[in-house]
Amino acid sequence: MPDILTGPTIIMRERGRWSDPGLHAIVTIEGVNDAFIGSSWPNPYKPSNPAIRLEKYAGAICQGEYIYQFLSTAHNGKVGFNLRTKDGIFNGQIPTINMNPNQNYQLYAINVDLHCSNKPNWKGSLACQTINPYFWPDFISHFKENMQGLYILKRDFEEVS
Repeated sequence: MPDILTGPTIIMRERGRWSDPGLHAIVTIEGVNDAFIGSSWPNPYKPSNPAIRLEKYAGAICQGEYIYQFLSTAHNGKVGFNLRTKDGIFNGQIPTINMNPNQNYQLYAINVDLHCSNKPNWKGSLACQTINPYFWPDFISHFKENMQGLYILKRDFEEVS
């Protein structure tokens, strides 16, 4: 059965590197004149142990095209967007650019969502995509429960750095 994508396309253009502190992506929604700030990268280090950095802590999903589903309970029971590959299942495997320590060093992540970041300068992510909390209420106001659409991730830098 083919997907019925009724939601607007979301494009995240990541300008920063994984190791850069803060959120450096410009996020747009098809048909909306505003732009939002977000991040496509996991946290740069493990919050409980800053000595554990980057690829030894998390997996970063590959740039590409995915399908989102907006749900009031998508991210740990809170509002967000589940992601999947075009031919995959929601909360299933999404390819990563690095061997993911959270998946036995395989090249994928699971349970990848688009959600509100923990703070304006902290991603709060293991593989998820995040939106700055200042922009989050306006961002999600453009979506309805169960709406599905295309999520496009583009990066200036597609490497562990």
